[in-house]
Amino acid sequence: MLSIFCDGSSHSRGGLPGGWAFILVEEDQALVTRSGGEKSTTNNRMELRAALLGLREVISRGGAGEVELVSDSRFTLDIANGSYLPTRYLAEARALRAAALEAKAKTRWVRGHSGDRWNEQADALAHEAKQALVPARVKKKAERRALL
Repeated sequence: MLSIFCDGSSHSRGGLPGGWAFILVEEDQALVTRSGGEKSTTNNRMELRAALLGLREVISRGGAGEVELVSDSRFTLDIANGSYLPTRYLAEARALRAAALEAKAKTRWVRGHSGDRWNEQADALAHEAKQALVPARVKKKAERRALL
């Protein structure tokens, strides 16, 4: 079975940088790892982006038989499995649902920060992608606060 572990990361306030990441895993081996981010976004958008791009990676490879989409975001998984359609992020939600159907993906929820190896790695990659987009002046301000 091919598993897509995906995660998003953003600052608590919207409109600041965010990151996304996914890892394709088969037989406990990472096959593909991707991450990226946006300068101004929300956590939900990054969660959706990670899942969508992971599914598109699987589809571009011609599918893989059994596929599971694994996330700590019930919001994302409920959209992917068709049990929820949000009022915000509608274009992203429809694209995610279509990709999940095309890949014939099943969904599996894992608790965030609970020690799941691949979920933790996806989380770390999404966080790194977010941090890479934080302006230097903001980083310096945070460093000064940490010294107080």
